[in-house]
Amino acid sequence: MTIENTLISKIGSWLRALSMYNLDDAQRYQKEISEMIHHIHVSKQAATYYDLVHFKHQFVAGQMMHQPIAQHSMKLKEATFETNNILNYLYNFNEGMIATSMENYLCALKHFKEAEKHIIHVNNYEQAEFYIRIANVFYRLDQNITALSYINQAYDIVKGSKDHMRLQMNCLIMKAGIYSELGYYEKSNTYTSYAQQLANKEPYHRSLVHYAKANNEYRHGHFEKALKSYTRAHSDSHQKKTMIRIKSKYHIANTHFKLGMNDRGHELLDEVESSIAKEALQLNEYSAKCLISRGLHAQIKVDLTLIDQGLAILQENNLHGEFSEVCNDLSKHFKDREDFENAYRYLHLSNEASGGKHVIGGD
Repeated sequence: MTIENTLISKIGSWLRALSMYNLDDAQRYQKEISEMIHHIHVSKQAATYYDLVHFKHQFVAGQMMHQPIAQHSMKLKEATFETNNILNYLYNFNEGMIATSMENYLCALKHFKEAEKHIIHVNNYEQAEFYIRIANVFYRLDQNITALSYINQAYDIVKGSKDHMRLQMNCLIMKAGIYSELGYYEKSNTYTSYAQQLANKEPYHRSLVHYAKANNEYRHGHFEKALKSYTRAHSDSHQKKTMIRIKSKYHIANTHFKLGMNDRGHELLDEVESSIAKEALQLNEYSAKCLISRGLHAQIKVDLTLIDQGLAILQENNLHGEFSEVCNDLSKHFKDREDFENAYRYLHLSNEASGGKHVIGGD
């Protein structure tokens, strides 16, 4: 967890203490957080969250220690009502962001759906940011149609705004991913091309475009093209300290396996697993995929135990889309080798995972 995520989590605890009128705990959190916030650089949203909770603290402390003056009570109540709506939004939005970073997508969805109840109290561009974040969670939960609905709402808000080019790129990249998973190879490429035009001066987003393009190429069997695109995403100098570096390296390793270059694939897989362990990253998806790749491309013969261990991790973490896609890939692998028993087994698991689509998130 990053320092800012730790700060946000502590502010959430501060807010809960205030909500319960536990002033002793609230004062303890206020002192601890105030000391933290003066020693680190925080995002605008985290700073706003702090300011809003600080406002609530002042109000709660005043209400408990000194009864507010009567002529000011109505105005104060109105201000508090508005602030509480924004606080509820920010609290749940930030908790959703933390859960997303920990790959706990069901928990993230719970908080985002709660935040959505208060979304009318934030401006349009904050709403667009929210729609992008909740779309990503639905996408990760294999709810592509719902994800597309939210991302279209976000794009309708930000398209044409010169001040929100990054949000536009995020929308286009996600559209590319969704259409790729739905089987629309060309349409996915169209959206990555649009995003690429906007990303010329944005190295981070440029690498995300390469990554999205590579995923589409890999998903549709263009492995040599995918290898080039993953390599471009990974080699960008701005990716040296991001998770994209590790994720793209895993995909480079896996694509080497697809192209029959197993020795290089194993070398890269060693590096990926070492990075995940060394940096103590919460990357359940890629830890699972590393196990599956090791099992599938074992030196002597396929190790089904490793494969099933990896699949179990995906299931335990509700990574339904990844589980379905990996099982489908495994089925194709075994079919090509005329191992029809395992081909059918993993095809059945893939269909079982995607058939019901795990419909979630409704009111």
